[in-house]
Amino acid sequence: MTTPRFRHASIAAAGLDVLHMTRLKVACSLLMAERVHAELRDWPGPDVHLLVAGTDDPDGVAAAEQGRRADITVLRIARDVGASGSALRHGATVKDLFDRLHALLTEGPPREAPVPIQIRVPPSSEPVVAAYAVASLPTALDLATDTAGTIAVLEHAGLRVAIDRRRGLLHLASAGDLDTLIATCAQPGWRMQALADAAFEDRRAAFPYTGALETFVWRAAIALDVEVGDAPRTTAIGLKGWPIVESDTLPVHWLLPLTCLLHREWSSAALAQACGLPDAEVARIFAAIHHSGLAQPVERRIVRAPARAVAAVDLPSAGFLARVARRFGMQFGGHRG
Repeated sequence: MTTPRFRHASIAAAGLDVLHMTRLKVACSLLMAERVHAELRDWPGPDVHLLVAGTDDPDGVAAAEQGRRADITVLRIARDVGASGSALRHGATVKDLFDRLHALLTEGPPREAPVPIQIRVPPSSEPVVAAYAVASLPTALDLATDTAGTIAVLEHAGLRVAIDRRRGLLHLASAGDLDTLIATCAQPGWRMQALADAAFEDRRAAFPYTGALETFVWRAAIALDVEVGDAPRTTAIGLKGWPIVESDTLPVHWLLPLTCLLHREWSSAALAQACGLPDAEVARIFAAIHHSGLAQPVERRIVRAPARAVAAVDLPSAGFLARVARRFGMQFGGHRG
């Protein structure tokens, strides 16, 4: 059996905000696993196969109309999708975009049998797993060793990265591989070889680009809708320091939990309750803290009265945290100050 060739598709975007544009870029990168080479272009442009238009924006509305007139497939993203089953609601996740793009770009001659959208794990003889169903499978960061004097060299679908967790560095063949690494780091199927520092130096020339592991982890945590790797679920942790990442890229609703973790240690369940966030959202934050090396473990047992749901409201810092919560329109620990 011959290896199937990549399909090539040009995707344009118009009227999307920064969040949806970032998620679209990640979804396009993930299409590589389905042998779809999706090239993201500006609108308008020649030879566009599909247009993703944010129709809450006037430019997106105009672009969508132009696309329809040019007989180009248009995927709308809007707050009000009405009865249309072809549009995605505002806030569409990476997986939502991936699923819809894959369906739209691969329509054509039917396959031997309909199959769900899947990401294939190398080698090809291994079973396939559904996209993002990776909770029990190790990701790239799960495999990276933290043994002193050891560097983890990882490979996935032709992408190679060396992670020096002890020094907080990652090494790539080029800076351009960073976006691909962000898109694929949470997928299963990574292969790892642990090398001693001296052995890695012999291969150093193959990894000329060096970046901060902490910055990469937080960029990936923000861009993806899944955890960047596994992390302890029952251990209370604090935050050693503010993440080294562009402040305007941090989701606004992450600012309060990060501020809380700077003040003292929390368990994920208690933090989710105090900040009014879903457990899965806090799990993403905890995974980023764990894998970026910013976790501050509990040094002493914290005893709380069992009848109190959130004891933080009685602490001296409660007033500060409540003000932060109000600044972003959130309620902290039932305190409305």
